[in-house]
Amino acid sequence: MAKQIMLMLVVLVAAACLAPIALFGQAAAHPASSTGIAMNIAQQMEAPARLVETMHTVQDLLAGAQLQNRSRKTITAYRVGWLIQYPDRTENKQGVLMNVPAGIQPGRTYAVLGQAVNVTDIAPTHPNAVVFYISAVTFADGSNWKADVDKLKNMSRQPEPK
Repeated sequence: MAKQIMLMLVVLVAAACLAPIALFGQAAAHPASSTGIAMNIAQQMEAPARLVETMHTVQDLLAGAQLQNRSRKTITAYRVGWLIQYPDRTENKQGVLMNVPAGIQPGRTYAVLGQAVNVTDIAPTHPNAVVFYISAVTFADGSNWKADVDKLKNMSRQPEPK
C-alpha cells in the first residue's frame, strides 16, 4: 500500500512539474521543479545530426523533438539516446533505430517521435538530470555515425559556464 501511495505521489508531482515544456537551443536546461530533475539537450557540435528542440510530458520525458541534419548527406535512420545522471554515476539508455524512408535532407529538421522515457521509472531513483542526444545515424550512402558516449558523459558532467 505504501509503495502504491508513493508511486501515486511521484506521478502527481511529475504531472505538476513536467507539464509540456519545449526546450530550445544548445544544452537548454529546465529543472523539473520540485522533482529536481533537469532536462537537457547535449550540444553535440561535431555530430552530423543533433537535437535542437525537445518536448517533455508526464507520460514521456521525451515526447517529441526536432532533429537537425547538419551533415552534407541524407539521413535514412537515427537513434536517440539519453544519459540519466546521478550524483555518483551516469546511466546510458538507447531508443530504437528509427528508419526514415524518405530521408532527412542536409540542412533540414525532422520531427522525432516520442521515446517512451517513463517518468515513473526514472523519478523514484532521484537523478539530477536527463540529457538527450543523437546516438547514431545511418546515411543514404550506407555509411554510419555513432556518438562518443564517454565524451558525452564527461561533457554533461562539467558545470555550465556562469
